Amino acid sequence: MGRFTRWSAWVAFALLIGCGTGQVQGGDDIGSEPDGKIDIRGVVRELEHDEQNNSEAEQDEGSERDPDDPISSDDPVTPTPVKDVIGHILVEGEMEADTVHDKANITVKKQTVIEKQLGHDTVPAAFNDVKTGSTVEVTFTGPVEESYPVGAIAGKIVIIERD
Repeated sequence: MGRFTRWSAWVAFALLIGCGTGQVQGGDDIGSEPDGKIDIRGVVRELEHDEQNNSEAEQDEGSERDPDDPISSDDPVTPTPVKDVIGHILVEGEMEADTVHDKANITVKKQTVIEKQLGHDTVPAAFNDVKTGSTVEVTFTGPVEESYPVGAIAGKIVIIERD
């Protein structure tokens, strides 16, 4: 019985070690760059601004429909708003020594740090400064959707100059 108890204790210990809470890829800190790596460097191939942030969309809030009204397929499509999302970008690049991915669908939130490289310095920028064809470096925050291309939330975007 003593052997069984010691063996059970070792198994329980091993299971507890295996169930540790490691940091999710991309980290939890906005704009953090663990080990000096960025998640992706590449060209913005597609860019979409979230329509809910347009002033026209905000003015429509007063014309809400009665939830008891019947619906039909002829009704206009109204997207479900996603809190704090200002847009999405598709970035394609090459795998490099300091990058993790070569293609990513990236969600940009209001909390995303956006900067523009000017020479050796970086200055604050806005999502409107990101254009289709821009070269960017992106660091993710939170979990990464392990699909291809990966999906993630941008913690930091740096618009970089190319010579």
